[in-house]
Amino acid sequence: MYLLIPLFIILGSLFGVLFIVWRKVPYLKKITDPVSASSIDLTPLAFFSDFFPEVAGYFKRVDLGSYKNHLMKELEKFLRRLRVISLKLDSFTNKLLAKIKTENVRNGHSLAQEFKEGAEVKTIQRKESLTERAKKEEQALIIEIAKNPKNPELYKKLAEVYLSVKNFSDAKESLETALELDPEDQQTKEKLEMVRGLLS
Repeated sequence: MYLLIPLFIILGSLFGVLFIVWRKVPYLKKITDPVSASSIDLTPLAFFSDFFPEVAGYFKRVDLGSYKNHLMKELEKFLRRLRVISLKLDSFTNKLLAKIKTENVRNGHSLAQEFKEGAEVKTIQRKESLTERAKKEEQALIIEIAKNPKNPELYKKLAEVYLSVKNFSDAKESLETALELDPEDQQTKEKLEMVRGLLS
């Protein structure tokens, strides 16, 4: 079966060539004078006209000038519409860019405000965490002092905790107690004088 397909194609092509030649026989008989090689028109249009005179005659009868004018008018309309569309698109893109720029400025202000508020919140949280840590250290030191009330170092540490949260009155009391337990501690005396100066 696969061998028959090329055979059919060859036969069809042969019949087509024979049909074209058969159609051209009357035209060839009309030519009585031999044509010189110099008088033969070798242009593609002449070649097409010689082989397909009916089609060439149809195109010669058609008024191509009117079609050309109509085509030029339609092309002019299309170019005008294209220009209008391009102008509208340009205007739209300019408005869109302006809107994006405005939104970016607004977002920049809002981001700056959010950053500022976030920094304030972090500062408050840091203060709260410092206070909470000081309370925990205070409670732990009070428990240690209850176990060993004669240890001046515990009172010094407690005074440091109070100073970290600027509780100068409790810091003064803790330093006074530490100095009573260790009167020779010069550093504690100096720190106590400093705290008294802050309270005065």
